[in-house]
Amino acid sequence: MVAKQSSIINNCCENSSERIAAYRLINNKKLTMEEIVSSLAKDCAQGCSGLSHVLCIQDTTEVVFSHTGRLSLEDKDFGYGTSEYNQYSIFAHPCMVVEASSRMPVGFSHMRVWSRDRAQERNKKRQRGSLKLERKESFRWAEAALKSAAVLPKEVRKTMVGDRESDIYSVMCMTLAAGCDFLIRSVHDRPVDCDMEDGRMGIKEYMESLPVSHTYDLHLRGHKGRKARTARMRLRFAEVTIHKGNKCLEDVPESLTCYCVYAVEDPSTVPDGEEPIEWRLLTSHVVDAVEQAEECVEWYKCRWFVEELFRVCKSEGFRIESVQLESGAAVKKLIVLTMHAALRCVTLKRAYDEHDESVPANRMFDEQEMELFELEMEYIHRKSPKALDGRNPFRENSLPWAAWIIARLGGWSGYVKAHGKPGYITMKKGLDRFNQHLEVIAFARVRDVYKE
Repeated sequence: MVAKQSSIINNCCENSSERIAAYRLINNKKLTMEEIVSSLAKDCAQGCSGLSHVLCIQDTTEVVFSHTGRLSLEDKDFGYGTSEYNQYSIFAHPCMVVEASSRMPVGFSHMRVWSRDRAQERNKKRQRGSLKLERKESFRWAEAALKSAAVLPKEVRKTMVGDRESDIYSVMCMTLAAGCDFLIRSVHDRPVDCDMEDGRMGIKEYMESLPVSHTYDLHLRGHKGRKARTARMRLRFAEVTIHKGNKCLEDVPESLTCYCVYAVEDPSTVPDGEEPIEWRLLTSHVVDAVEQAEECVEWYKCRWFVEELFRVCKSEGFRIESVQLESGAAVKKLIVLTMHAALRCVTLKRAYDEHDESVPANRMFDEQEMELFELEMEYIHRKSPKALDGRNPFRENSLPWAAWIIARLGGWSGYVKAHGKPGYITMKKGLDRFNQHLEVIAFARVRDVYKE
């Protein structure tokens, strides 16, 4: 699947024998989803060896299947989605590990894949207030920290990064207890200690009352509902003490001292019809300087990697929602494998965008693949030796160098000013072609024993 860059089993197999074997494997009850996740986590742990600090970025996606004629409501591995019209949905919550300094993905330290029980879902809202975190879907945010701390090297510092759904007091406490740091986007206007008469003030009001510590430009990528732009950001930061809420049923400390980084876009750079960017981040990292506050904002921006991973898995990339498997248990395994395969596209795109030539290509590619890169580069250069599109601008054998070659194989012209940077789909097409060439070389090296 990694080689073929597809979640469609028929596309990954050369003949009927391979297809039969693949379907048998994915439907084999002895191969559990937990074993697949554990294997990916072990590979990720090996990739973290020698690193000093990693970001463990979490997010959740819903995978919706519409080929209802092949599916059964009796299959408990499918369930209701976020909409009442989605009757065959599966949720995935990966924890992508990214090196903090280079911002390069390493792998997955954990991944939870589940479906909502149809019977229990009807009474869930009435029971939610009386349930402990361990029995809620929200536990996935703390579970990722516990699993990551258990599998990743102890000497590596781990920072759990999450969006507004992870703004849960007990999750922050559990994350710290597991030996990890946290960086989450705050959504609740929590009361914090201050010098007011009652000693408390809402965190939003408190942060807005502080003077602006720094103003700087932040590049924002565009997506649905927001234009790409360079935003002028006003930065504030302070140490805050937040408190356990009345509805928190977990045995956690009554208060927690952390730091808040408040980044708000200046009205001068907000396009018409859009709201200004406003990020209120809570973190266990010490933030007592502007540089540290800016770094926290950059770390939080890395959360978009997971969103792009979901896009590659669902859209023109791997088309995970188009698979025709009838078993929900098999589909869950396929989701995990698809995200593992799609991570290559995300990593290559990031390598090209960052231009960090200190990251070697052999971190991601084996010896045989590195040899093929040299052949591909020779061919590209031979086609246009004097033109810019025939010259790789990156240091040889670095990961950006390899990403440039993959992009060229995917149909990218090589001219950034004229055609922009290569995208995820281009990287996927390039990987498809690269792997085809790899198969041809492997086939050519096979000795014909019948003629000897």
